[in-house]
Amino acid sequence: MNDDSIEMITEGKMEKQESFPKPDVVLQQLQIFLSGASRIAKVRNAEVAYAAICLLKSTEAARDAALEHAYNLFDESVNNFLKLEINDRDSEGVCNDNIVQEVHKVLSDYIDKEPETWAPIISTWSLDLLGYLSSKYADRRGVLHASLPEVLQLWMSCPPTRMLIDLTTQCLSTLVSSNPDTCIDALIETSVRHSPHFDWVVAHIGSCFPNTVITRVLACGLKDFMQQDITDEAQISANKNPKIASVVGILGHLATHHDSDTRAAIRNLFNESFSDSATREQLAAGPFLLHLAAMSDTLSHVISSEFVKVVNPEVLNKMYHQVEKWKSAKIPGTEGLANLVVHLLLRSDGGCQVIRCLLNIMPPSNVEVHAGIKSAAGLILDSVLIEIQRRAYGGAAEIPLLHFLKTHVADLTSCLTNPETSKASWVLNLLKFICFHGEEPATVFVLGFLMSSVDNAAPYISNIYQDIRMHQPHALSSTLSHQMAELKSNRLSKPVMLVQNIISLCQRDPWTPLITEGMAPNLEVLAGQIDSKNTEYSDAVVELLSICVNPKQMPMSSLFIVCSSVVSYFFHLLSRKGIDLVIKITLINNIKSLLANLCQQSSAQHAVLRMLLEGVLDKKYSLLFGAKLKSNETKPISETNLLDENVKYMSSITLPQSHSSVFHSGIIGSGLRTIKNIPQPEKDIVLLNKQVILDIIQACCKVSWRFPLDDVSNSNNLSLIPGMKIVALLMVELISPDVMFNGLPWPDEDYLKVTVERDLHIKKMFEDYPILWDLLSLVATNHPSLCYCSVLLRAVMAVLLSFWSSSQEKLTTNCLRELATSQHLINIMATGQLLPPPLSYIDEVLPLVTPYEAFNLLSDIWQYMRDNVPSPALFHSKTPSSSRMWRDFSGDKKDETKQFCDKKYISRLRFILFANIEKFGVVYAKFFPSG
Repeated sequence: MNDDSIEMITEGKMEKQESFPKPDVVLQQLQIFLSGASRIAKVRNAEVAYAAICLLKSTEAARDAALEHAYNLFDESVNNFLKLEINDRDSEGVCNDNIVQEVHKVLSDYIDKEPETWAPIISTWSLDLLGYLSSKYADRRGVLHASLPEVLQLWMSCPPTRMLIDLTTQCLSTLVSSNPDTCIDALIETSVRHSPHFDWVVAHIGSCFPNTVITRVLACGLKDFMQQDITDEAQISANKNPKIASVVGILGHLATHHDSDTRAAIRNLFNESFSDSATREQLAAGPFLLHLAAMSDTLSHVISSEFVKVVNPEVLNKMYHQVEKWKSAKIPGTEGLANLVVHLLLRSDGGCQVIRCLLNIMPPSNVEVHAGIKSAAGLILDSVLIEIQRRAYGGAAEIPLLHFLKTHVADLTSCLTNPETSKASWVLNLLKFICFHGEEPATVFVLGFLMSSVDNAAPYISNIYQDIRMHQPHALSSTLSHQMAELKSNRLSKPVMLVQNIISLCQRDPWTPLITEGMAPNLEVLAGQIDSKNTEYSDAVVELLSICVNPKQMPMSSLFIVCSSVVSYFFHLLSRKGIDLVIKITLINNIKSLLANLCQQSSAQHAVLRMLLEGVLDKKYSLLFGAKLKSNETKPISETNLLDENVKYMSSITLPQSHSSVFHSGIIGSGLRTIKNIPQPEKDIVLLNKQVILDIIQACCKVSWRFPLDDVSNSNNLSLIPGMKIVALLMVELISPDVMFNGLPWPDEDYLKVTVERDLHIKKMFEDYPILWDLLSLVATNHPSLCYCSVLLRAVMAVLLSFWSSSQEKLTTNCLRELATSQHLINIMATGQLLPPPLSYIDEVLPLVTPYEAFNLLSDIWQYMRDNVPSPALFHSKTPSSSRMWRDFSGDKKDETKQFCDKKYISRLRFILFANIEKFGVVYAKFFPSG
């Protein structure tokens, strides 16, 4: 800018100080402006700019022309700034930028001095110019397809547009308390014409005055809304009202960046509509907000969430009465409002909150509202459901409400407390549509939530799955697998509820095969939950396993894990205290059926029987079966100094005529340990436990896996022999400490000195674990299984022979423990058909004989067993259809006499009976029948 220009501008500034320029000056400036603007004569740009500024202030008729000239100045300055070849900008462009800056200063001064006069004029002009520039240069590089923040940054870096924004902000700040509508109307009108290129202006101004802009934009939109005739959503979506569309765009942008201000303005507008002195425009707030929500998803979310916050019984009742006022005031947009609400709910994420609100109102409900409100809530919900059904079955690709409701399943299922209500029926149908439209992932989520979080959910799961089963045949299996994975990861808060719901499903007729199939790959996970500290949970897991286990389709790894977990649970159950006897028996029956089912696999049968027998002999559980174990009580360790102890000892002992050289050697460890007897369970509990374990072992042996044609349901056709053989061999393995000399033959009595240590150990085992006698009796009842326990029988017999041979008592009754053992042993051998009559009756005479006579009788039994090896080959079935095996003792003799036993084994028995005929006369005929 040359000196003349600067001088002219300076003179212009001095002239501005005068309120009213002289007429001749105004006329002179008008001639300069006309000459320069019309290009009639050569006039410098600076002189034209000064003339325009002078006319702008002094001549009202020339304001439009002066502002239009400034319009062009700003346009040229923006054009120069956006040129790609910055070096091409000449000195004239730089001069033009200085003039624009000076115009900005002058206009800013006008606003400061006379805001009421200049602010409305300049704000309208600057907004229109900003809209024009934004649209004109929108296709320049760096602007096209850029995001709003990028566009805002670019325009704010441009000096001319930044000056215009400053002028607009200055105008609005001066009018914000008096007349902001002029600026807001201009902002909306410009946004209508130049959107979306004008959005950056709205964003900046809204950020400067969020509360004012949002409130006034709402007011302007409401005012324009009242002048329209909106009857349905189609009109809105067709953008027949561009001004309303612009309002929606502005509010949508501001709601994103000024959420709290937007919510506050909407809430205030909504609350004002319930005022007793509400105007017609205020009454229209409800329909107006609904139509705004219909045009913007962002506003829909904000409006719906605010609606839920302010709604209460009082507001609902006011809304009911307000409907009548809408009709009388002829509020536009109230026709078809219910359909509009339905469509809003279907497409908005905020619809989930409104749905929950409507469900709380829907009967049965504790909310005290007008019956018409409840009826309207039910009508809207039914309409929503019908529309969802139409879209879901029509193959709609996207139903937003269903997608959002999937994350609110917990809230929906809270309405399922009473399945007979219409509310529960509505929610159930909605869950079906969520599953149907969302395909298998949605079904897995919904069914899984019902299983794991809703009490007594079996009817709902059954109802939902029956409707989608043809569409998603594998959904149930996927759901079970997913829930088992959650269970394994400890992510379920109510695992008991999950298991109980699955059990309830199994109790329904068509569901057991489906559950069994779905649980098959997850039984290992389920078995891992049995050791839970929650007894209710572990009980439910075992019950579920007893229903859905199919050992024929299980891999061996899973089969052994299940077997181990169930057996461990069984022993824990027996040791559980404070449990009701009826419940305990029920749980035991579940275990019994489960273990019997598992034992259909031979490998599982071996494993289960071994674990049961090992558990019986385990010190943790053996007391439950009457074991006579003692615990060593250890004294607390006391720290002592051996040197100090010796000093004390030496000072207290004096040995005459000798040196005192006796030292105290201390105490080894904690000294002698005191023996403390562990309290034994009550006898009736021990008896029950014995009966239970024997019953379960027998059930595990009673399987038909070796006989495929047998009917499993008919227990009479099931043979116990193979299973009892396993039990017998396991007893030998677990009781006998040596693997040598465990065969079936009985050696000579002289050979007993070789196995004395082993025999004593076996005898001690039977004394410490009385349950072994019961197990031996069980084995003996199933011929010929007792033959495999020959080593145990002869070990006990050997110890008894040694005892009776050295006893100094006059009668065997003076040694009751050994007498009882002798009787028990003979009785078991007789039951197992290892002894023929009359050797099998010897236990009856033992209490009446001397120890020496008892020794002779047992010695005869030993001789018989030595000569007649207890071989299973001696046992045969009486009939082809019978599963029992019997031994024919008459076939043991070489001659054809009727006696079952050779005389050499019973001669001493006959002599003892004759010698004590006064005692044995009554039973003599039983031992030796006449003839």
